[in-house]
Amino acid sequence: MSETNETIRVLLADDHPVLRAGVCAILEKAPDVHIVGEADDGTEAQQLTADLRPQVLLLDQALPGPRPVETVTWVRARCPETAVLVHQHSPCLLTIPPQSRRPSPLQARLISYVRRGNWGATLFAFSPIYIIDGTRALSCGEPTHFYSD
Repeated sequence: MSETNETIRVLLADDHPVLRAGVCAILEKAPDVHIVGEADDGTEAQQLTADLRPQVLLLDQALPGPRPVETVTWVRARCPETAVLVHQHSPCLLTIPPQSRRPSPLQARLISYVRRGNWGATLFAFSPIYIIDGTRALSCGEPTHFYSD
């Protein structure tokens, strides 16, 4: 449960219906998490965030519409109480090769989300528990990330 024993309100933004259904099924197993809405593009994610005021926005890094970085900036400005967990479907974007030890521009952007505070980044190839744990951590104001470096 979250530290306040309250339900964590989550908005899921992803343009893949099958993935959204799977993530909803995972999150619904957590008694302290409630999906309040689903969006399939960045514009709808912004509108639903403003209307529903979720504690956590689970945002696809490749969502159509406004770029995710623009959506994150929009949410920060208009709904500062909403934390954003940016997720990526492909491990190649989040895993930093050992030979370089330097992130790509996209990897650097994801890392910067985390460093800004109350933001997170995760990779859906990891265990489903990371989605739940990341959601819980962000709802308590703890930046979080699950990727290799």
